Amino acid sequence: MSKGRKNQVIKRVILIIIVILIGLLIYLLNPSNVARVSLKNINEQGVLGDDVELPKNMHVAFEKYTGTVSIEVAAKDFNYLAKTAVPKYYKICKNMTNEELKNYYTKNSKKIALELGSSSEENFVELVNSISKLTSDNKIEFNSYKLIKDSMIYNNNKTTGSIVITYNENLKLYLTFVLKADNFSYEHPIEFLSNKEETKTKELENVEENISENIISNEVINQTGRAIN
Repeated sequence: MSKGRKNQVIKRVILIIIVILIGLLIYLLNPSNVARVSLKNINEQGVLGDDVELPKNMHVAFEKYTGTVSIEVAAKDFNYLAKTAVPKYYKICKNMTNEELKNYYTKNSKKIALELGSSSEENFVELVNSISKLTSDNKIEFNSYKLIKDSMIYNNNKTTGSIVITYNENLKLYLTFVLKADNFSYEHPIEFLSNKEETKTKELENVEENISENIISNEVINQTGRAIN
């Protein structure tokens, strides 16, 4: 092969590589494609990464659950909501009116379904309004989260209950979750909704905290008694 021929082949190969890289970059910069990759990772079975934190009392959601979603997949979805989706939508939508939220949903419904799992405009608006109640002057940063044990309802192979997510400045977000009966790669295994019984959820949360405090106090008393004896 002549030198000129070799140069032409090399140029073509370089051009093909450049075109592939540009196409890949365009794909990765598309918000819907990024969300689609995140959703795929959530639905993949396997060992949890070190960055995945399980919500407190998560085992209770599975005590009588008879669906097909695994604990690992559910844990990743809880984690994604609390650490990624909520802070993102708080930043984007916190100052929007309901009408603006509806317009935003109309333009971005596919991306919203991939990121939040919201399947309707009404659910999206109510969910974001709950998120907007956090009212922080700064960006919100995840602290901890838990499921409310006595809120669990097991029905039709699903688990429905309440989740409390705590962010910086002790801001608390109260939501309802529905652990779905089946696990599909193209949708979130958990649906998150605004909590329409927030007052009741707070009461249950206070009861659980009081029980935990009493248990700790009794343990301290018993340990002190044993030490004295």
